[in-house]
Amino acid sequence: MAFQQKCFDQIHRFKHEGKTIVFVSHSLGIVQDLCQRAAWLDHGELRALGKTDQVLEFYSQQIASSIKKNKEDFETLIPDGSATIRNLCAFSGDGSACSILSDRKPAQFGFDLSTSLPPQELEVSARIFRTDGVCCYDQRALVASFTEAPSSAPISLAIDELCLSTGTYSLHLSVSQPGKDKWLDEKFFNFAVESPHRGPGIAHLNGNWLQIPLSPDLARKNSDALLGK
Repeated sequence: MAFQQKCFDQIHRFKHEGKTIVFVSHSLGIVQDLCQRAAWLDHGELRALGKTDQVLEFYSQQIASSIKKNKEDFETLIPDGSATIRNLCAFSGDGSACSILSDRKPAQFGFDLSTSLPPQELEVSARIFRTDGVCCYDQRALVASFTEAPSSAPISLAIDELCLSTGTYSLHLSVSQPGKDKWLDEKFFNFAVESPHRGPGIAHLNGNWLQIPLSPDLARKNSDALLGK
């Protein structure tokens, strides 16, 4: 991490000196931070060229469309059969299945879990990763905390307000036994998020700008400091 930060510090130093940098990356956040202009290359073909914000927005729109058409549900490579996740999908706030969710709106991820193990011996974990590998969300719970019979009904993870910036993400859902470094099963679900927030960053935190008047005592101290008193 220290070496990475040292590299980025050097890149910013070059940038501030007015030097030209060609930066190649899959990390949208770093491209957004470093580059004034961007080019999207798709298998060697130039798909977009222009201001970074515009290129990244076009790229996100195209990838979101591709995810919607070609949603994949990857099977884990080495499940042992004692617990199985099936039918992982996403639902919007109105209950319709989809792969494009909206920022600051309810979202739900549903799946079926079948197992021969008792619920108190199982833990489910849901993590959401951005395309550059940044973990944006981590939620886990014992299966026994919300159901007595995991194979009898569908299970869902409900998020009251999905506060993620525009982009593409992947939900990693796994089931394991607490205290054991072994996943019994794991599934992935790729999805996109549409948000009015187009800048860098992971989440929209709904901050507000405020002007807070200074108290007379604090204003006097600031004035005295400026006058060198």
